Amino acid sequence: MLLLAAILIGCASCEEIVGIVSTEAGVERGATVRELAAYEAYNEGVALSARDVVMAIAKFEEAIRIKPDLPEARINAGNLLAGLGRTDEAEAMYAAALECADHPVIRAQASSNLGLSLHKRSKVGLGMLEEAEAHLKRAIELAPDFVDARFNYATLLQDLGRVDEAERTYEKVLELAPEHENARLNLANVYFGRGETSRAATLQATLANDEAVSAKTRLNALNNLGQTLRDANEHRRAEVAFRRAAELAPDDATTLANLATARRTLCDWSTRERDHLASLAAPGGVMPYDALMIGEASAEQIRDLTKAHVEKKFGRPNVVPRRRRTTPRPSRLVVGYLSFDLREHPMGYLTRRLVSQPGAVALSYGEDDGSELRRRAERNMVDIANASLGEASERMRAVDVVVDLMAHTRGARLELGAVADAPLVLSYLGYPGTAGGRHYDFSIVDAVVAPPERASRHFAEPLVVLPHSYQANDYADDFSMPSSQDPQEAQRLCNYNNVDKFEPVSWGLWMNVLRRNPRATLTLLRPKSAGIMETLAAEAAARGVSPRRIVWSPRVPKREHLERLATECDAFLDNLVYGAHTTASDALWAGVPVLTLRGYGDGRFASRVGASLLGAAGLEALDSLKDFETEAARQKEDYWAPLKRATLAASMRGPLFDARRTARDLDRAYHAAYELAHFGLWRGHVVLAPQTNPSRARRDCTLRSILRALGARDPPCEDDDDGDHHDLATALSAARRLAAAFPRDPDARHALGLALHASGSDAAASRELEAACRLAPDVAHLWSNLGHVRRAAGSYFEAAAAFLAAGARDDLRETLRAATKNRNATTTQTSSVVVVEAAFVASTLFPTEPDLKLQLGAALDDVGDARGALEEWLSAVRERHEKRRGGRVSEVAIVCDEYGQSWWPGWGPGSLDSGGLGGSEESVVFLARELARLGYQKIDVFLENPPPEDVGDDEQVPGSLVWWPLDAYESADVLVAWRYHITAALPARRKFVWLQDVPSYASWTPDFIRGLDAVFTLSAFHTRTLPFAARAKSVVSPNGIDPNYLRDGPNDPAVFAYGSAPNRGLYDLLRVWPNIRAAVPNATLVVYYGFSASFLKWGKAHIPAFGVWRAQVEALLRQDGVHYVGMVDHDTLARGYARAGFLLYPTTYPETGCVTVMKAMAMGAIPVTSRYADSVVPELTVHFDLGPTAPRTAPPEASITPADFSDPAWMADFADAAIAAARAGLKGHLDAHRVAMKSYARSRFLWRHVASTWAATFSSSSSSSS
Repeated sequence: MLLLAAILIGCASCEEIVGIVSTEAGVERGATVRELAAYEAYNEGVALSARDVVMAIAKFEEAIRIKPDLPEARINAGNLLAGLGRTDEAEAMYAAALECADHPVIRAQASSNLGLSLHKRSKVGLGMLEEAEAHLKRAIELAPDFVDARFNYATLLQDLGRVDEAERTYEKVLELAPEHENARLNLANVYFGRGETSRAATLQATLANDEAVSAKTRLNALNNLGQTLRDANEHRRAEVAFRRAAELAPDDATTLANLATARRTLCDWSTRERDHLASLAAPGGVMPYDALMIGEASAEQIRDLTKAHVEKKFGRPNVVPRRRRTTPRPSRLVVGYLSFDLREHPMGYLTRRLVSQPGAVALSYGEDDGSELRRRAERNMVDIANASLGEASERMRAVDVVVDLMAHTRGARLELGAVADAPLVLSYLGYPGTAGGRHYDFSIVDAVVAPPERASRHFAEPLVVLPHSYQANDYADDFSMPSSQDPQEAQRLCNYNNVDKFEPVSWGLWMNVLRRNPRATLTLLRPKSAGIMETLAAEAAARGVSPRRIVWSPRVPKREHLERLATECDAFLDNLVYGAHTTASDALWAGVPVLTLRGYGDGRFASRVGASLLGAAGLEALDSLKDFETEAARQKEDYWAPLKRATLAASMRGPLFDARRTARDLDRAYHAAYELAHFGLWRGHVVLAPQTNPSRARRDCTLRSILRALGARDPPCEDDDDGDHHDLATALSAARRLAAAFPRDPDARHALGLALHASGSDAAASRELEAACRLAPDVAHLWSNLGHVRRAAGSYFEAAAAFLAAGARDDLRETLRAATKNRNATTTQTSSVVVVEAAFVASTLFPTEPDLKLQLGAALDDVGDARGALEEWLSAVRERHEKRRGGRVSEVAIVCDEYGQSWWPGWGPGSLDSGGLGGSEESVVFLARELARLGYQKIDVFLENPPPEDVGDDEQVPGSLVWWPLDAYESADVLVAWRYHITAALPARRKFVWLQDVPSYASWTPDFIRGLDAVFTLSAFHTRTLPFAARAKSVVSPNGIDPNYLRDGPNDPAVFAYGSAPNRGLYDLLRVWPNIRAAVPNATLVVYYGFSASFLKWGKAHIPAFGVWRAQVEALLRQDGVHYVGMVDHDTLARGYARAGFLLYPTTYPETGCVTVMKAMAMGAIPVTSRYADSVVPELTVHFDLGPTAPRTAPPEASITPADFSDPAWMADFADAAIAAARAGLKGHLDAHRVAMKSYARSRFLWRHVASTWAATFSSSSSSSS
């Protein structure tokens, strides 16, 4: 910026204008004598700028002292100060120039330079980047043709991730200055980043071959061209480009590193050591990932160059790391997994479990490849692929812990972790080395890959050390294992690492093995360049090994690759410098032994991964190259097959493939690291001890998942994934793998037998089950299932023999004699294995007896075969009917066959006034009477074992309603199968099922559903529990109340009632009753229902430790203020509810009808309930419920045993709600609420409404049938 002219016009005094100054920008200024001296000093500074920066700055400062408002002096001084690294002073100069600039172009120059400086200094600090953007945009507004401002703005946009805007801005620069070298170079980088390899390479090649451009630009173009060609797998051409760059600049660090990397990929080892030493000697050239491949590099060298790389990109950190957002420590951390590779990629598999954990968020900036892994990650994904840094930061704002899964690997965007304001940022999984410190608070490792005592040599940041392998391996069992591991004549060695990891020491070691074992072959992953295969063939020949013994295998999908490993490889030979990671895990999961060292060279992370994996699997790594060679060269044919079985078994036992355990360990790690961060303790390591009570081993969870897929009712493993082994094909593959791993394990052979049977291979199933029985001859259920399979195959007597063997220890033979002697017995409560096996044997030997088929159906249902159970039950019901034909044809028949499982033995309409009835049983009495009152003339109710005095005409509607024993049924126009859907097998013109409980899905087959006219359910919730096909035929007909039993009473606010089975919240209520009693004077809790005979029978069969639990409940029933009444008749219960002010019901039971709540509301007892969503309760209580606002979410088991009492916080809220209701009631504040509720209940909950719904349904069905 030179002074162009100074025209003297005279001088009266030093303060008068004596001349006019013209500048480069075309500004003409009047100047005094003293100001002319400023311009003279300014011009001297311009002249000195190229040869003496310090003196030039001094001259500009002299000019500024004379004329403070000389913007050109401030801009030039700022430029020189910036070049010296004195950034703050430079920016102050630019800011001052903006204040005094008197022309738009000069202001644009100052604004552009200030924006550029802020951009360079920001190092992804978003606030400074936004300020830089504002200055650059202002510069362009002031001077639209100002090329430098536009170029600076384009580079800023590129760094912000706003690539499309950057591209348009570079194109505008080239419109203004077509030969702008850096704009052309950066535009090519934009193309490369978008995957437009051809466009990028064309532009880069044009620059590289243009003699008119500067040597520096040509050098950058050649290096960029080489990277583009590498990305396109044009490795030979890439090496040529890097070689040309080296010829242009022999000492350039980046070029030397690129050339060494290209030659390594080509397996050109002729100059390897020289290339590596040269690239390491030139600081700043080697990228962190490439440095890991250099065996000659020390741990300290790699640590320092990685740290320098991060500092170059982001600036040096402060002594205390910059803290991000601070928040109170949450009970559950939101963990964001940041990655480019959440797709069909090793990272996608490694994070399969992690991104599905509660509180996990997938932070993806990679492509959507449409894979199952991508879909899984998308369950809770924040997509930041096309987001600017500011947008990405905003989208990550809710995350407490950012876990960078990439660091310095391909595709990584380090700046995304830097702009996250999460309190904790960690590096994990993708990059086997230091992240470089700075914004990384920790790296996550294990004690084998990164022993804490060596951490300072290898890492720039502190460590989180997991107790087992750092990998979160989560493999599915969906690949086929070989049926046997037969000895091989020729040993089949393999290595499926990319050739990038190959180096001459490993290659020489492998060739030594092949020479010592002349029949062995080595399978390698085929590279994309045929030239590399030719090079390695020559390297093999040079070491005395025929290239024909090198087998090149293509890339295949994951499942196919695992099958290939299992069937085609006897041992995996690891690399030395950069060993196998997920490829080694693949091999171990496929049962292939991995030969690896405990560490190589300087013992860096990348060389110790194999040892870590083996250790977590309970296997051993090798100590020396000699041991490696000796082990790999073993030639005995029977050596490798048992070793493969041992490897497969090890993969199922230890923590290596237990992703559930790893996920829990990581959760502990995140919380521990968060604690350190919260208290500002930044430099300490976090070392996790193994948990003393680990989860079930992978073997146990796999076994359990297989059995669940085959219909067993075993509870899933903790955190079991919804998709684990839930289809038959996957279950069969898992069973084959389990049996191959544990051929002497009867449970494994048993599981395979069941899976084969389910697949229709009964012969193979029998062989596996026979093997299981031989291994465990005293285990009854193995023989039982063998009998089941033989029976399915039609081998009845062989099946009977197996069933007999099943009961040898339980004196089954005596039971069988009794069962076969009295074959008309109908005991269906299969409470012991003895009765179950007796049913199998008796049904097998007497296949035409219907009652034995009922027994068999119950047995099948007990073992999870619901479809088989349905077939046996329906067949038995039809056969029983054929044997006892002779009754009358009914207009409407309600058949209450309970198949020996009645809760209320010997009940009938008279029970209402004697011992009372349950809600399901009383509904039959009331609804049948209401149907008769509607005008039906021939309603018959058939009961399993009615009291003799109840048989005959109903006393309230005689002649229209008749009560019968079961064997009187002949046929009906309308058959209503009460409670048990299998009763619908009886003959009738139209068939309806009246459900009371939640049905088993499996037994509702499509054919069965098609044969029904409608399904009566008790509520919308009840309907939702049906299979989808049955929901279309559902009609909601709730339970109701009979107006003859409506009672009014005082509804005392200090009296509370509980009126349901004891397992539906009573235990929890009694635990908090002292709180209610203390807060409400003279409070009384009246408990109805209680431990009836029917409940005792059910509880002993279904509630764990029933005796202990019952004793606990009965003890609590004796506390002050509790009045235990138990079972009462219908009228007494109605009067009790009318006396109570409130019904307390903190249930987590999946109530389908809940007549208890209906009655209480109709009598004026206001419900205070759990509002449990998985029940009918919210449908009934609507806005009248005074329970806690937040519904209870505890599982049903929470109220079964004292040890399960795990929801004290919610129950405290429940007690508070009950107290608040009582206090409001005592003050009269609930009087109107109670009146409105009684009116609502007495109108809505009447049986006549339900009867009308049934009548309309019968009529609609009749019209459809006709």
